[in-house]
Amino acid sequence: MRQVALLIVGFACLAPAQNSDELRNWMKVTNAKFHKALMKKDVKGFAALMKPIITKDFKYMEGGQTMTFNQMLEGMKAGMGQFTKMIKVDSKVLTVQAQGNKANVTVMHSMSGYTMGPDKKKHVMAMSGNAIESYVKMGKSWKLSSMDWRESKMTMDGKPFDPMAGGQPK
Repeated sequence: MRQVALLIVGFACLAPAQNSDELRNWMKVTNAKFHKALMKKDVKGFAALMKPIITKDFKYMEGGQTMTFNQMLEGMKAGMGQFTKMIKVDSKVLTVQAQGNKANVTVMHSMSGYTMGPDKKKHVMAMSGNAIESYVKMGKSWKLSSMDWRESKMTMDGKPFDPMAGGQPK
């Protein structure tokens, strides 16, 4: 009887690890598709890829503001419009904490590209940061329910940059 109980406990302990690995692998494949769309500055294509994998009540949080999926896309469209050409789009899964059909994933996102400055010269603008992405498993599929930016930084030509402070590097 104890052996059966230990086996059950053992399998219960494996389930979060299996879910974590499954989610991590799925994110690697899915993020590669997102990166391709964003490298082309294709926000419409990005949205088409995202829609099937988000929950109906998806929330995007950044800078103390909570947005819907469509509001997030509008912000992305404006942000991507600042780039004349993308150089790099990347993301790296840092941690996966899965419990049953729910998971929180810490992801480091980064992107960089060329932009035309007020001086009419080409500059390299880069953004990177960490977000907590919450997922829910629905049937056999993982769905993104929220994305919460915890920290982010921007640089212009390698120097810290705050677009809200007049758009000049510090």
